[in-house]
Amino acid sequence: MKKSRIPQAYRWVDKPTTIILGIPLDPSYMDGFSIKRGDEWNITIDRDGNRMSYTQRNELSAYRDLNREQWRESSANIIDKVEDE
Repeated sequence: MKKSRIPQAYRWVDKPTTIILGIPLDPSYMDGFSIKRGDEWNITIDRDGNRMSYTQRNELSAYRDLNREQWRESSANIIDKVEDE
């Protein structure tokens, strides 16, 4: 299997959320939930209830880490950035 040169965080494709009457029906935070299905524990599913592969879980984790770092760098109200007075 040939490895992709694209970093994992950029391989995850976040589907748009469906919103009806102001209510999100399939929000992106539902991706990556762990559930128990039958006798199996810790099955990771996407927002549609489909089982996620190991690669998909890693891509989602890298995508969320990248978004968090971008948010921390762009926000002025982060605890680590506030100077002591």
